[in-house]
Amino acid sequence: MDNKSEIIICSVCGEQQILDKYIFDFSKELKRYVMCFHCHFWMIDVGASNYVVIEGAAYSIGEEKFDGCIGFEPRGYGGRRFIIKRNNGCIIETTNLWHRGDVPDNFRDKFPDDAVFLKMPNEFLPYGAELNEPNGICDFNLPYDEW
Repeated sequence: MDNKSEIIICSVCGEQQILDKYIFDFSKELKRYVMCFHCHFWMIDVGASNYVVIEGAAYSIGEEKFDGCIGFEPRGYGGRRFIIKRNNGCIIETTNLWHRGDVPDNFRDKFPDDAVFLKMPNEFLPYGAELNEPNGICDFNLPYDEW
């Protein structure tokens, strides 16, 4: 580290963050929030409305736009279909789900589980789940009137 490196102390976790390891605009962002990269990710990015937490794992839900050139717009989980139910009852169907990582223990109080999977592709079935539909979608034995 040279004498010109700028360091901040994260206001969330207290860790030192060297700002010159990131591109200039992002260093300004970290400095503005006085956060390290890790805390910024969880406090700013994951705090957005397009995120859900299911069984301790954070997921972002991307846009469902199709421009006719699917190959140019990568989709989470390869475009597989998921149906998610938020704790507030809102049902989300997406073919653009992205896993963002397990919520660290020190952020679990800020990001508790707020949704459940209602349907997911076979290859993502939890151990012991039963497949009830021949088309490759699992409903986890949830009656449809709970949707």
